[in-house]
Amino acid sequence: MQLPQVALHYENGKKSTVSCKTRSWAEAEKVRQAELDKRDPVKKELARIAEREAVKARRREKSIAVTEKYYAKWVKARLRQLEDETIIALQKQGTRVSML
Repeated sequence: MQLPQVALHYENGKKSTVSCKTRSWAEAEKVRQAELDKRDPVKKELARIAEREAVKARRREKSIAVTEKYYAKWVKARLRQLEDETIIALQKQGTRVSML
């Protein structure tokens, strides 16, 4: 019978203990399960996959933000260019244009 304060596990043929630092069985079970999960190869791989997906999502969000930023700059530049072309066309027609 394991004590609630200590999580026992066997690794590489050796017995080791981890203090749960609690007197509650429920808390001790959570710590014990976390220690077992650290050593489970399937859960390790799932955590690694989840981390890779999180990195991809952060990159995608950053890419979208950068794309939107440059798109806004492009639109401003294009509008400015259209304004300049309009002013030049009006000046060619002899219309007086005030510059702000």
